[in-house]
Amino acid sequence: MLSGIKKTSPGVDGVPYWVYKHCAIELAPVLTHLINKTVNNGSPPSVWLKALVTPVTKKTSPTDFSHLRPICVTTYINNVPCHRVTYCPQIPATSPAF
Repeated sequence: MLSGIKKTSPGVDGVPYWVYKHCAIELAPVLTHLINKTVNNGSPPSVWLKALVTPVTKKTSPTDFSHLRPICVTTYINNVPCHRVTYCPQIPATSPAF
């Protein structure tokens, strides 16, 4: 999964996509531990809850906030549990992890 990552902008952690891609074998055990700990605790590390928000214009000359749309860039690792965790009977659906 890490070796198949596509080019993305670095998030608030500043880690570029190529670090995950080219160091997948070395990072896999560490990231697996972090993700499992997050699922077990029901709360992610605080940096995973942050995002870089950039306003992008919908019109050529914006004159109002409604003429902008937000683009949010989160850390890559923030999205991994969202894509891989589907159902775990040990964790109730009311858990903060969902």
